[in-house]
Amino acid sequence: MKKNNFFLIVLSCLPAIAAFLIYYIYNHGNIFSDLGSHYDDKFIQAAKQILEKGFYSNNYYLPLYPYFLALIFKIFGTNLFYPIFFNIILHGLTALMLANISKNFNSKWFYPTLIIASCWPHLIWRTSYIYAETFFIFLMVSALFLLFNFLNKKRIIYLIGSSLFFGFSLITKGANVFLIFALPFFLFFIFKKKIKNSYLTSFKLVTIYTSIFVFVLSFQFLRVYNETGYFGYSYQTGNRLYSYIYPCLSNNFGCGKKDPNAVYKARNLFEKEKKLLGVNEINNIYQKDLIQKKVAINLIKQLEFSQIASSSIFGYLKLFFHNISYEVFERINIKALHLSDFTGNLYIKIKTMIIKIFKEDQFMIIWLMAQLLLVLSRVIQVLGILYFFNLKKKIYEFFLLLIFFIPTIFPVLSLGTIRYRAPLEPLLILLTIAGLYFLRNIIHKKSN
Repeated sequence: MKKNNFFLIVLSCLPAIAAFLIYYIYNHGNIFSDLGSHYDDKFIQAAKQILEKGFYSNNYYLPLYPYFLALIFKIFGTNLFYPIFFNIILHGLTALMLANISKNFNSKWFYPTLIIASCWPHLIWRTSYIYAETFFIFLMVSALFLLFNFLNKKRIIYLIGSSLFFGFSLITKGANVFLIFALPFFLFFIFKKKIKNSYLTSFKLVTIYTSIFVFVLSFQFLRVYNETGYFGYSYQTGNRLYSYIYPCLSNNFGCGKKDPNAVYKARNLFEKEKKLLGVNEINNIYQKDLIQKKVAINLIKQLEFSQIASSSIFGYLKLFFHNISYEVFERINIKALHLSDFTGNLYIKIKTMIIKIFKEDQFMIIWLMAQLLLVLSRVIQVLGILYFFNLKKKIYEFFLLLIFFIPTIFPVLSLGTIRYRAPLEPLLILLTIAGLYFLRNIIHKKSN
């Protein structure tokens, strides 16, 4: 690694280190006082199980992050500071690679992208969790970074590396599973355009890329088969549909809160279906997943299309327009105001909430400022889209960005939890940079 790159990685880690130290001091030197309520310790339990038995079971999370966590525990011990430390390093690496990716569109974007990516609040906040998000984002950005290197330098090693990292991301989180189908199709055309104007060459390159990530993915299918006797990608889908997607779709405004009647209805149907199983099937986690999937899909089919559309739209609005303040307040045990605490139409709710913020709950001004900044960033990102579409010579590269990141929010639907936005943040960072340059160009033209 070049000394300059090492220095830039260290600098990229500093904002996350600063945030960690602030929380550490505020919380009187206790990092994980809320473990089990705010942190998903299933990853930690899976990692400890791996250290004890060499594998983990009855845990629907995909395997790479638990094994990565187990490796950290094996080398450094089970102090939970170390996973956070490695999250911060991965965040710094991600920022540097994203800055290098940005140079494919404008050589002047490198340092602005590095600074903004390093200081991006949501990505910094995710480093404080022992979740797979930071690791997953690092793998996705690595795959994209190497793919751009292949397009620029035409060395097959970059193509192989990109496919390996993409495969690793598929066995870390299922957020980008739809990319399995879209990416090879698009790569065929971009290889023909950028590498060699030959259908045969494009087909060979896509075959290499696909074969490698499918080979990596096959280990997950084998793991599920060894544990359950069924071939499948995971046994998480049924639980996700049954416990989250259906109850959230049943709520007019998505989640936030699940519809309690929907939760009750799904649970009753699941119990009825379970009674029809044999003893061995009842104890099989994959069989349980299949029943949950069947129950959830049948219940979703009963919902009106307008209900599904409404809850999904509001779910995505929450996904894009909620900031991290509520999670921060919850972590440090500060009671926050919510729009749902007020009555009336949307205008009256917002007006009443703002009045209450300035009169009684001044700490919520932090939330208000963060919210205004978030809305402003969304406006800038829309301008960024316009800027990218004006880069006629880079339109394929822009579509590659979209295809790499947009499908990660397809499975979210009505959930609306901002954690699910995390894999999309690299794209939003690049759109922000493009939007800022769009504004800069307008100002420059007017001044001349």
